[in-house]
Amino acid sequence: MPCLHRNKLQCLQLHQGGSATTTLAGGKGSANGQLRYGITLSNGRQYTQVIDNSGNNAIPGTFSYRSGESGIVSIDGTSGVVTLQDNSHEDVNLEVLVCPSQRSITGGTTAIAANLDPVILGDVDLGSRRGHPFSPCNVGDTRTIEARMNTGGTAIGGFDLGIFFDPSKLEVVGGVATASRSDISLESSVEGSKLAAIGLVTSEDLRGSSVALFEIQFRCLSTGTTRISGDVSSIVDVVGDYLGDARTRNPLSFVAGEISATVGSGRHSRDTSSLSESIDFVEQQRHASREALKARRQEGENCCGPDDATSSELWRRFNIDCDCELGLVDVRTIYNYIKFNNDNTRLENDVWTLV
Repeated sequence: MPCLHRNKLQCLQLHQGGSATTTLAGGKGSANGQLRYGITLSNGRQYTQVIDNSGNNAIPGTFSYRSGESGIVSIDGTSGVVTLQDNSHEDVNLEVLVCPSQRSITGGTTAIAANLDPVILGDVDLGSRRGHPFSPCNVGDTRTIEARMNTGGTAIGGFDLGIFFDPSKLEVVGGVATASRSDISLESSVEGSKLAAIGLVTSEDLRGSSVALFEIQFRCLSTGTTRISGDVSSIVDVVGDYLGDARTRNPLSFVAGEISATVGSGRHSRDTSSLSESIDFVEQQRHASREALKARRQEGENCCGPDDATSSELWRRFNIDCDCELGLVDVRTIYNYIKFNNDNTRLENDVWTLV
């Protein structure tokens, strides 16, 4: 059916990759979509598509464009090209205005969700892949969100992640995460505002642009809008070598996985003061966690002395990477040693017992 009606826009939609969508998804600052619509002008002339597939405008200078949410998307006021900048926790309104008065027009507003994908090696995404990452909830409701990683095309052998949240707004049901796959042996725990998750991958071909790692079930505790974010402490390949830039001393912050959650009725969804306070709290907790990790490893270069190989202290004997703590590299190396010596009995349990 033609998108035509006098004095009214019809079929206003965001198109991405040649198709209409209600979610703008992809990389931060790189994913974009085009607003498209049809109109009949007052002189009776009809345009089924004011902007075509190539972005050509049939009546340039007639319309301008704006977004109702600052920082989530940016929009070119002349072309109607919308660029993704952040995740959304509520609908983002995109509006077509009539020039030069910038007045609204009937049918000139459409709502979308914004959802970042993990596009760089080691980035972690949280929540739904499309729509809002964390769907709004009421007090007492639960929401299960998935953690996914971009492995950069390389098979991973393990990961060490920290997820930070405001425990006055959300709690982790059961205090642990659940592995998404049978080939991930996961150890997780919650302490205060942080869920720590270390995963040992027992297969040798876990790779992809958005690989499911584990799930977390949150219970919504009190009204307001709150932040969830995280750090990648380290990732290793199947040999046990580090992948990417994430290191325990310099964690990699989530990009796609920095999301917000709204708890309560719709009137709380625009509680910007609540979100600002939550962001400050979560960032403080993440900073404190990073500083604590760095402090524990300040003497790392001195943890492989000449007597360490025969030390009775377990952490020194198995501290493969000399960082003064049994971590992901050590776990993977021990796992490979046991596996390659053909002792597969209780292999995963034996590794965690040693650690």
